[in-house]
Amino acid sequence: MKLLEEETYRFPLTMMENNIPMKNIPLLYLFFHEKDDEDDSSHQQAAIQLVKFANQKKKYPMNTWTKHEQLHNRIQEYTINPTLMTARRLSYEVFFSISREPKKPFLSNYAYAFFQMSSDYLGKLDHFIRMNDILFPEKKQLIIYEWNNTWSDYFHDGRQQRGAFLWTIYDPKRNKFIVINASIL
Repeated sequence: MKLLEEETYRFPLTMMENNIPMKNIPLLYLFFHEKDDEDDSSHQQAAIQLVKFANQKKKYPMNTWTKHEQLHNRIQEYTINPTLMTARRLSYEVFFSISREPKKPFLSNYAYAFFQMSSDYLGKLDHFIRMNDILFPEKKQLIIYEWNNTWSDYFHDGRQQRGAFLWTIYDPKRNKFIVINASIL
């Protein structure tokens, strides 16, 4: 699995060039090339790459727990415990749903994260639809997993506030993973 650095770092600019506001968006998008998707294990590796990316960005080393080890580390390091990772597969209809009942949250956690996690984000329904049309031109083929948020302390602050979410989306035609994280750090 290889991080597509240029695409990852250029993503906010690409969206702004398409008149989609990115300032204060509570979502992080990472792009990876993966030719041999092995379903669950590839998705798990893509999820773990998020924490590795965060550690590299902050220049922290990566620590992993095992069943028989206690981990003693500095507070600043984000750690992972793969044994705590669970995910559920989502249909593209559920993932991209913008349905909601009046005065209730969106049915899709992804839509909730986009529209409601940050009170400062100015994204509109049209922005959500256009961004996802650019990111995912053929939605029906996508393999989408939503991960729990208890396997890494990276998600701690988000869990305490408005939520912490992680999705791994694999596009088999483009051999690409898009990892989406929504968390207030």
